[in-house]
Amino acid sequence: MTYDELALLALHRVLDTSKATFTFLSDPTSNVGLSLDALDFSSLHRDFLTLLNLIYVSTTRLSLVLKPSSPSYSASLEPLKELSERIVSLPHYVQLIQAGHGKTLAAEAYVIARDVTEALQHLIQTFISIHSENSSQSKEAVAEYLTRTGALHDLIENARKMSGFSGNNLVAVRKVWKRNQETLNDSLKEIRDALEKAENPEGSTEDGIKFDDGWEEFGIPSVKPSATELETMKKVDLTVQVINSILNNPQIHTIARLSTLLHQRILKDILSILVPSVPFSKATNRMLDDLAAVSSNFISSSDNLISTMYPPQVIEQISLESQELQCQLLLLQSGIEPFLPRDSIEERLANLQLTKTSAIKDRNHKLRKWCAACVDQIYKSTLELTSGSRK
Repeated sequence: MTYDELALLALHRVLDTSKATFTFLSDPTSNVGLSLDALDFSSLHRDFLTLLNLIYVSTTRLSLVLKPSSPSYSASLEPLKELSERIVSLPHYVQLIQAGHGKTLAAEAYVIARDVTEALQHLIQTFISIHSENSSQSKEAVAEYLTRTGALHDLIENARKMSGFSGNNLVAVRKVWKRNQETLNDSLKEIRDALEKAENPEGSTEDGIKFDDGWEEFGIPSVKPSATELETMKKVDLTVQVINSILNNPQIHTIARLSTLLHQRILKDILSILVPSVPFSKATNRMLDDLAAVSSNFISSSDNLISTMYPPQVIEQISLESQELQCQLLLLQSGIEPFLPRDSIEERLANLQLTKTSAIKDRNHKLRKWCAACVDQIYKSTLELTSGSRK
């Protein structure tokens, strides 16, 4: 076989391997039952990033030797062989992380490994298209291989940053909370913007929509809008309906505001002041993973309840989403309880320490009391929202 034929065969081999690896990584729970010993995470973390770096190096070499304008097929065989071996090793490291270092951290590793594997698939497929027999090496094809290479490099570089792949499960959980906090902030801003728009209410015509092209003040009749313009104005009318829903149900603003404050306070005064003493015990990782899960579920329930303000409003749906948020509130409250122990923190969390140890009990008591009051007020507001929507 000629070198170009061997290179094409090796490209297909890498493509098949990356597809199989991606399929394996598509379901993070498929290999939970495997019996693997939990290894030291600092070594796993280092080895995982080293493997990503080796993939980075191999793809760089491959992109250089398979440059469409002057390919060296014989020189491409070695980096292609390296990629086949290295990409298939990613699931092994992810499984080892999952075995004893926390579900949240393992999920982060899965995302990184899956995204890198998918990016490699796209790059290899591009090379196959460029170097196949009778292929046209257009400017678009050349630009695509550079884009694909850059995309894969960006993924690996992001994972290698200080803010990239988390150094332990606590850091991974904090990331989840920060992302969810941004979602809550956006929802609250959306409601506040709607309330601000309510200060300048729009009227309506006989069709329920007001339009004014500005000529009437000069004695010139207004021109009726086109179908496209009318559709745009209907969207504005929908916004007005949402604003009216919020005005008629002021509890939704209270729920959004207090939910945002509660989530932010937990992130700031509980998660952010905990420092790890690794390795974590399985019990500690379970508590952290539960906290990450309850945060995501809480955000989802809050969003779903806010979405019921959009027409058409269904009373039963408002009631259902209110009950779900009430349930998530109780789960959130129980989830933070281990992090606000009435006894010493050392007795309850052997692997986590507070950065400030003075007056811990008093601080925990005040924070626990504040969270309970906030949960209680949100709970009451959901009851008021449900009862008010039935009138």
